[in-house]
Amino acid sequence: MGEGGARVFLAWAPEGLYGAVEVADATLKQKDPRSFWAGDCLELFVDTRDAKRARRYEPGDHQFWLVPLVDEKRAYVGQWKRGNETAATRYDVAGIKTAARRQGGGYVIEFLLPASELKGYAPKAGARLGINLNVTAKGAKFEREVYWPVSKTDGAPDHPERWGTMELGQ
Repeated sequence: MGEGGARVFLAWAPEGLYGAVEVADATLKQKDPRSFWAGDCLELFVDTRDAKRARRYEPGDHQFWLVPLVDEKRAYVGQWKRGNETAATRYDVAGIKTAARRQGGGYVIEFLLPASELKGYAPKAGARLGINLNVTAKGAKFEREVYWPVSKTDGAPDHPERWGTMELGQ
């Protein structure tokens, strides 16, 4: 798993984005999954248009967070409101398939983010999505952020134009 001790996987399908996160060292002491930044979580930023221009969030931009609730064998999923991309912040969003479990000293989350949750999602080979991934891991030895391509401290949540590009393959 390397120095960060985390891996994230994404795959596309007509029904949505499949994903998984593995974290090697995590205490899982989350007091409130609504305060996702205070514990272990994956933040997944998606721009279905891959628009590389400075802007506020607009339809097509998304910030989701997933908190492992291993005792419930699921992840808590929320969507943060930052602009006019959604009507309000959404907590414990229904209809998103998730699973979470302990693995060694850490955890694994698996999920399907349905196409119906991704405004403007038009999946086909060659399509491009703007993506940013931020894993916050509160480990027994140290706390860390594992990210691609932009860290939260470098402004990932506020700058969708800086997110990476994921091209959907065959």
